[in-house]
Amino acid sequence: MFNFWRKFDLDDDFTAYGLPLTSLGRVRRLDYGLAGARVYASQLDHAPGPADHLTVRYGFDFNHVGGHSGPRRKLLSMSKVVEQSAFDSLWSQEAFDHALTTGQFDEAWKLLSIAAETLLGETPAENSVPRSDSWIPQEVLPHAGRVRGDQVESFSLRQLRRLHRRLLQLRRDPFDARLRHAAGRSIGSLTHVFSAVSEICLFDLEAAVECVDSLVCSTAQTETSARIEQWKHRLVADPGKQLGWIQRKADAEFVFRESDASPPSTVPSAAHTSIIASAECEWMSVCTKPSFPDGGDSAAVQRVLDNLYPPSSRPVQMYLLGCPKVACYCKEHVRQGSWS
Repeated sequence: MFNFWRKFDLDDDFTAYGLPLTSLGRVRRLDYGLAGARVYASQLDHAPGPADHLTVRYGFDFNHVGGHSGPRRKLLSMSKVVEQSAFDSLWSQEAFDHALTTGQFDEAWKLLSIAAETLLGETPAENSVPRSDSWIPQEVLPHAGRVRGDQVESFSLRQLRRLHRRLLQLRRDPFDARLRHAAGRSIGSLTHVFSAVSEICLFDLEAAVECVDSLVCSTAQTETSARIEQWKHRLVADPGKQLGWIQRKADAEFVFRESDASPPSTVPSAAHTSIIASAECEWMSVCTKPSFPDGGDSAAVQRVLDNLYPPSSRPVQMYLLGCPKVACYCKEHVRQGSWS
């Protein structure tokens, strides 16, 4: 747990809220908790402690402990109708009263829980554990899936891509404590591979995303170049592989030529030059057309304008807030009758 990437400060998820100093006259928090990568705090508060220090208290949600699982439970039907005879055949009032009179309250609650689970339970689940029994969380073993044959990227690069995806999601939801811890674990596991990862700060997500994105691009390019060089080296050293590669290339070219996917001999242009020239002549004649060709009847237009209602002679009031210079300029030109 106390390896450099196995321990985590429990204050990390609460730093954004502004944490008080735990001792007067100090410049940093002296008292804080450490935990493993699969446990994170969901609550944090402080209380008066010994001497001049505050006591730091953390709350944990043990219903969602990463990497562990609880036992199987019998499914319950809350809408199930229980007959009185079924309850009487199962319930022992004497045992319940004896547990209460002797102070065995846990045993009394256990009797109630067993009766309720038996009567409301559905078909008994195989290897199910009653809710009244104590249990220990079992560690979930990682799934050993089938290794892909076409997987060419290194394990460290795939981890780096996963960290990049987590940081992008964390940038969208910066208060996701579980995701923040997952990103912290990824950073810790990649520190010994990429030294630049150790400088990432999860409270500057923009810089973190940019740093990891740059590392992903450079690492992917380096691995691609290395794979090409290795392929060339193997090809040069083995004449059989050379013949096999030539045969595969020839077969692929033959299949492509025989298929309908072969490209046409001529590729039509997106717009022929004659179409562009015709459109240019049409629109140039419109754009350069005079306002009144052949002299025009400008008098008819003037008669229409004369029949329009004249503008109102009432004074115009303008209110401009926050622009004193513009307001003075407009008022001066309104008095002069100029709007230019």
